[in-house]
Amino acid sequence: MTDYEYAYLFNEVMNTLVTNMMHYASIVFAMLVTAYLIGAQLSKLMTWIVITLFTLFCSVFLLVSNAQVRDAVELSIVMSERAVPGSALEFHNAGRSDPELFGILLGSSYIGIMVIAYVGAMLFFFHARRKPTHGPLLGSQK
Repeated sequence: MTDYEYAYLFNEVMNTLVTNMMHYASIVFAMLVTAYLIGAQLSKLMTWIVITLFTLFCSVFLLVSNAQVRDAVELSIVMSERAVPGSALEFHNAGRSDPELFGILLGSSYIGIMVIAYVGAMLFFFHARRKPTHGPLLGSQK
């Protein structure tokens, strides 16, 4: 591969990571909206179905994202090895940065955000399961 192809591939992997995070956020917000609007009205069976589906989707996104983070780190290692003065990769951040530090920062922050969002959504879901006295679908009850 040429230096330009490495740079293009690295940018594509990073764009895919951003897109996956947006998809993950939409799943988390769908869970939050579901919990807020109808969480208290779900039966135990429906609650466990929703939790199981949410957990499965989050697990798949976590595994895919972990593989893509590894790909980005491996590409940054190759790019930093090829980034000698005068090469096409000299301008690229992946070629100039420390790949080990990049891997630690990217991996821990990206996966950490996903885990925190999952735990927060689950806590919100169970908090919203309490019987409310009013809400958007229940109206005002006194």
